[in-house]
Amino acid sequence: MKTKYLIILALILVITSIIIAGFYDSGYVEWKQPNGVTFVARVVGDEISATMETIDGYRIVVGEDYYYYYAILDENGGFKASSHRVGIDPPLEESYKLKRRGRALAEIEARRKAWEEANRKAMEELFKQFRERLSNLNNGLGKITAGSTPIKMGIVLVEFSDVKRYKNDEYPSGYPIELFDKMMFSTNHVWYDPTGELHVHPEGKPVFGSFREYWEEQTNGVITFTDDSGIIYPPGSDDPWHQLGHSKLYYNNLSSAISKIVDELGLDEAPYDEYDKIAIIYAGDTFYGGGLTQNIGQGL
Repeated sequence: MKTKYLIILALILVITSIIIAGFYDSGYVEWKQPNGVTFVARVVGDEISATMETIDGYRIVVGEDYYYYYAILDENGGFKASSHRVGIDPPLEESYKLKRRGRALAEIEARRKAWEEANRKAMEELFKQFRERLSNLNNGLGKITAGSTPIKMGIVLVEFSDVKRYKNDEYPSGYPIELFDKMMFSTNHVWYDPTGELHVHPEGKPVFGSFREYWEEQTNGVITFTDDSGIIYPPGSDDPWHQLGHSKLYYNNLSSAISKIVDELGLDEAPYDEYDKIAIIYAGDTFYGGGLTQNIGQGL
């Protein structure tokens, strides 16, 4: 069974005949160092490359200890961590508006071309299937009159050897799976609170509907999901979180982190192969510009 895997913070399905890397801009938001010190910074980039910059214009990167450091250039012209931590140590003059150079830029461009070509071919096939589905559902007057075959989608929650699920006093074992199910598959606008005042989201953040509702409404029922879509537990475990064998940075430094995770967890085997699509949600902050950047993995 051919399954497509997706990494999420914001899960995106795209059906189009022209494929480019998806642009992302976090805006200037507050970030927190492991010791609790906060600072304001912005992430701008796409699936291939991303840049993080403080509100004062200094480039920064995540170090191996998960602290954010002011960036300097390595021997290839790429960013690496200096010894100065953001918000803790003085910024470095050389970090101000720092740009990648030389081999690092060439490697990024090569990855971008390869990514766009692979996704162009994959999306051409998806677009062909989408048009066939529309044709089958069309009554000849340009109006869809029936729903499509629902997608059975599974959610795989993963932790790393050094980064675990978020826990607090209210949720000592982490967020319950019911919250993930509501976020992804609830109907009737259960996952809806545009002001955050109702605290539908566990952190009181505004929410505007589930993943399922978005795609069913936006496609007029062409993309739908089965009622048994949901969290997949590790075989023989009563804990929904899968344990990975390496650090978060280890996977982020891989060119194909998702392939490694699929192989390590056996996501091409039972019980995972019963699902049409699998979404992987990983613990901790979203990473940008590495193997754990949110994107679509095609044909894995």
